Order: sequence, then C-alpha cells, then structure tokens
Amino acid sequence: MESSNLSAERRALLERALADPASITPAEKNEILLLPPPDVERELLISTFQIASRDELVAKALPNGGADLNHEEARWLSILGVKNPFERLTMDESLARFGQRIRRPNDVQELESNAMAAVLTPDENRAIREAWNQLDRLNEKRQQARSEREAEIRELHKLPRAKWIQEMLDAALPRWGFVIVRTAYGDGNDSPCSDAAWDRFQAFFKDAGGFALHLWKGGKDLWETHESVWVSDRETMDGADTATLRAQVRAMRAAGQIPEGVRRDIFLVVDENVLRNEQFRQNRRIMPLNPRGTIRLRAVDPDHDPAVKPVPTEGPYEGFDGEISVPLPKVFDWLYYTFFAGSESWTLRYHQTKVEGEGRRTRRVAMRNKPIMPYPAYEL
Repeated sequence: MESSNLSAERRALLERALADPASITPAEKNEILLLPPPDVERELLISTFQIASRDELVAKALPNGGADLNHEEARWLSILGVKNPFERLTMDESLARFGQRIRRPNDVQELESNAMAAVLTPDENRAIREAWNQLDRLNEKRQQARSEREAEIRELHKLPRAKWIQEMLDAALPRWGFVIVRTAYGDGNDSPCSDAAWDRFQAFFKDAGGFALHLWKGGKDLWETHESVWVSDRETMDGADTATLRAQVRAMRAAGQIPEGVRRDIFLVVDENVLRNEQFRQNRRIMPLNPRGTIRLRAVDPDHDPAVKPVPTEGPYEGFDGEISVPLPKVFDWLYYTFFAGSESWTLRYHQTKVEGEGRRTRRVAMRNKPIMPYPAYEL
C-alpha cells in the first residue's frame, strides 16, 4: 500500500534515480534532495554563504578534513540528502516533521534514502562525512568554551560587588539605557535590513545585555531597570549621515522625548554593517568575558561639532570625530557607567577603544594573568 506521504510522481522519480541516476536532471536532483529549484538555491547560497553554487561549498569541505568549514557551513552540508538545509524549523515543527518521517512505511523510507544516496556525487558524499566530523570538532570546542565560561562565572560570583554596579544600584535610577537609532532599511523579510531584522536585533541586543549583566554580582538587579529608546524612521534616517543623526537626537532631547535615566549625551547607531554582521544573523551569543572580534556599535556624541573640534591628524586622538566603536558587551558594563560617573572624556574613551588589550585588568582577570579590554570601570 502506498504511503500518503509519497505521491505517485515522487515515487516514480525516486525509482528512476535508483535505476538510472545519469538520467536525473539538476532540477530533479534538487527535488530528490528536498532542495529548492536550482535558481532559487543559487540565490539562497549567495545570500547565506556568499557563494554561487553547491559545488563551491563541497570543494571547501574536501581539503583539511573539513576543518575550513564554519559551523553554519558544516551544518548545511551535514543534512544534505536528509532534509532541506535552507529550512529553519522550530522545535515543535522539527518534532512534527520527525514524527511524520518515522511513521512512513519502511520501504518508503528506504526508497527515499537510497535515491538520495544515488544522486549524490562521490565528492558530495565525502563532503557530508567531513562536515559531520567538523561539526563534532566545533561542538566539542563550544562545550569546552561553555565549561570555561561557567567556571569563570563561578569565580566572578565569589568576588565582592563591583564598585560600578553598587554605585548605579545606589542611585536608584528609574531606568538606564541609550537612544538607539536605525539607519539601514530594506523591503521584504528576506532583506538583511528589513523591519523583521530590526526587531530581531532588538531581541539580540537585550539578550547580550542580560547575559553580560548577569555575570556581575548584582547585575541581575541592575538589568531589571534597563530600558533603551529605539528609533526607526525610514523617511528621515535611511542612510542618514552622522550630522543628520546628531540633529535628530538633539531635537528629541529638546522635545523631552528622552526619559530620565536614558542617556542624552550619547546615542548608539545600528547601521547596515550591524544588521549584516554574521554573528547577529546567525544569532550567535556574544561572550562578554572576551569581547574582541564581536559585533561593534557606533557610539556618537550628539553635541560634537566638527567645525569647532576638527578631527586631530596626529597624537593619541588622531582620527577622533566625535564617535567611538564599542564591542556590544561593553555597551552595558562599561560605556553607560562612564557617562553616569563622568569618569572619562570622549577622547579618553576613543583612545581606550583604539588600544584594546592594554590598560587595566579586573581582579578576576589579574588572577588568571589574562588581558582584557582597557576599561577602568572595572574597579572592585
């Protein structure tokens, strides 16, 4: 009896793939492998991996035992021939799909599996094996990093409450946060700069902040009062230059649109580079204890006037134009406090963010003799 999950047309295609694999066209091969049509696949490969064909990804997996593959590339190849690797399902959807598959008759499951194996080339089969091996290695590294991070967190919670945490809690601010403006826009949910991407970034930002603050004793209490103002206006801010953004934020400030506790002397910018960042697009959690190489945000002085303060061409503040670039975790546990306490000037912040790896250390880091970003807010 034929399963309702397998149409007569698909059964005929699978049986032909087994009997005569050479007769299968590229479009039919994609259909067998549960991939979208070749032209759609090409567009998805370009948007996902910046490559134009599946062969390029396969070729990357073959040398060095697949060690050149990143996690997303290895994941994609590892499920090729099993399900559509472009498809992202929720846990409930995955469980429902799995239930449908295991309820199919054994002969149908075997026919699907054998036909997929028949149309895969030797290089594709080898790439799939190498991808699995690479996934094992990457997952092992992730587990090791997770264990190290948990050990560091345990050590952090043995320390007294940090001075900056205590001072902000003692201030009993009704809220604390930033004005965050959006300068990149796109049409359709598939655009990297779409409204959906903007919504995802807000969730990504809040997850990063909550995670960063929870590492500090007392940070959980402080995070409960975090509240930023998110500004999105395509008509006035799409591709806006810094001068336009400064004027917009000053106008908000003058109109009383920035609530107490939200900084009025600085704003953050979410531009196209941020929304296209792979760490954000792959929703990879940011490690606050080692922020080097992570996604960075522009932090801008709304009152900076280039006509009054020209860009220095030499010295420690060379290139300073009234803004700095800050790793996302440091937005929460360094940047806000320096404005709250008035502990550092814009030029000092600029210098600090240019010389990452030098400067002070936390007591935690000093115990392990490991350098950290040079942020003096970390006094205990």
